[in-house]
Amino acid sequence: MDGESWFANPTFGWGAILFATLWVLIAPTTQELMRRAMRAEMYRPYIERVSAHLSPCWKPTPGWVVGSAAIFAAAFLGLSRASEFIYNF
Repeated sequence: MDGESWFANPTFGWGAILFATLWVLIAPTTQELMRRAMRAEMYRPYIERVSAHLSPCWKPTPGWVVGSAAIFAAAFLGLSRASEFIYNF
């Protein structure tokens, strides 16, 4: 680490990605926090109305899954190509 920043260390990058992923999966969302805070009976109709609108109505079909995977694979595999636009001085 001859003068390099500690943030440039690959271990720090993977650790940050792991921490962010765990935070997203474990930490409560704003809706969950507010649901805990708004347990009074007067908020009950509001919570039920909002919960009804927040239920997911779109479910991915096998065609969507295959199409999304193909687009992701093409984008991911295209990352290794060097762009001539950036490096052509």
